[in-house]
Amino acid sequence: MSTHRNTLAGPARSHSIVWLGLLIFLSCPIAAQASGSRVLQDFSSLQSAIKMYKVTTGRLPARLNDLVERPSELPSTVPWVRVMSEIPPDPWANPYRYVLSSDLPDGYGIYSKGKDGETATMGNDPDDFNSWTKWEAGHPVRPETDAPSLMVYCLSVSGALGLGIFLGRRWRRSDSNLVTPA
Repeated sequence: MSTHRNTLAGPARSHSIVWLGLLIFLSCPIAAQASGSRVLQDFSSLQSAIKMYKVTTGRLPARLNDLVERPSELPSTVPWVRVMSEIPPDPWANPYRYVLSSDLPDGYGIYSKGKDGETATMGNDPDDFNSWTKWEAGHPVRPETDAPSLMVYCLSVSGALGLGIFLGRRWRRSDSNLVTPA
């Protein structure tokens, strides 16, 4: 008695697994850059809103929430316009931080505490993103961020798929040596 399996067999299955592994491996660096790109886009939006606030009120906001709600300490004679409907969180769902300092360009800075959600240096940790660092065009993710650990993960997944292909072929060869009763 023979049973019919409705699965991919032989080269079709091997090729499917190879393509899947290749797709996973190639998409990993894109995932690392996506977070960095999103942070830079958010910085640009927040900086534009801060400039608009400064043009309207004549001063920098004391905190990011001043872009959404009129600050209570702002005199009623000073005009105010809501410049953002909400302050977006960073890609890791943490709030962006805002710092006023004459040492920073334009007198303020914005930073994200990065993937780990912690900072010991107010935006200067290796995994933090900040508005005062000049980013290289086309390279929003700094090399010392989470890209190496992501690459290790990608290589591990690709290696596991390769091992699966190898073992699948060995299993198929040993399975073909079995005699099934008719």
